[in-house]
Amino acid sequence: FVELQWEVITGELRARQRTSAGVSAQALDALAEELCILDKFVRANSEGFRKITKKCDKHCNTAFSAWFMPQVESAPFRQWDFDAPLSKLSRLYVKLREREQEPGCMPRGEVADSEVYLVPLEQILATKVALAQYLTPPGGTVTTGGSASSVR
Repeated sequence: FVELQWEVITGELRARQRTSAGVSAQALDALAEELCILDKFVRANSEGFRKITKKCDKHCNTAFSAWFMPQVESAPFRQWDFDAPLSKLSRLYVKLREREQEPGCMPRGEVADSEVYLVPLEQILATKVALAQYLTPPGGTVTTGGSASSVR
């Protein structure tokens, strides 16, 4: 399921990048929501495996989770880099803002005072999406890289 949904989302992002002149905020918001749903699905499945193996260890007096959880962490459904499609989504939001000149957005080149926020791990991707909707990265470009674990 994850691989199929990933292909749908990234394919839609590529298509939107080719025809960015007609991209609407609603279409981008729908893609952002799909990305967040997929992230929640991956996290829920990982957490479910962890809880099941923990109960198995407790009730059967085994150390099954010590072997099984590394298998889960290295499973294909856990290996997707959500920052890559998020970067594409961010570029599309930048183009949309430039086209619409949305009021209340900081003009490119201005720097606001900085703040530090702590975001719960399960809400990191949703927070990144919200930031991508309204912020232009420094220099007006979006870079890829980093991971959810690097956001604090």
